[in-house]
Amino acid sequence: MLLDGDVVFDIDVAEEMVARGPDCLAVRSVGEIGLEEVKVMADKEDRVLAIGKHVPVRSAMGESVGIELFSGASSKRLYTALHQRVIDQGLVHEWYEAAFQQIIDDGSTLYGVDIGSMYATEIDTIEDLMAANAWLAQRPAFDVSVDALRLAV
Repeated sequence: MLLDGDVVFDIDVAEEMVARGPDCLAVRSVGEIGLEEVKVMADKEDRVLAIGKHVPVRSAMGESVGIELFSGASSKRLYTALHQRVIDQGLVHEWYEAAFQQIIDDGSTLYGVDIGSMYATEIDTIEDLMAANAWLAQRPAFDVSVDALRLAV
């Protein structure tokens, strides 16, 4: 699982990704999608066709929230693409989703997983941090199910 370091999210998002299986990325379709957001365009089966800030809002399935789950084979293709882009081509001033687009263009299949209204937010501003702290304050510090027994601390 690849997680952006500035994302706070409900554990249900990760559980949804794992339930879906590898080679998918979390997409929020609920709410307003801005022009600056990394958007995902997908087909009827939720296969990702395009990912990036360049995707038109009206064509987008939703916004990528920075949570992805890759299989071992797809991870290898992703690392190869990143090496090509960063080391071989010196493309150090682009969004990392360009490497996702490269492996898609090269034949990999990634699926968008609509997380609906599940909580996932990026911390870009002090206001984002304050909102995430308020959300976290309403939840147990530790909350997980083990063998149908829900544990919370």
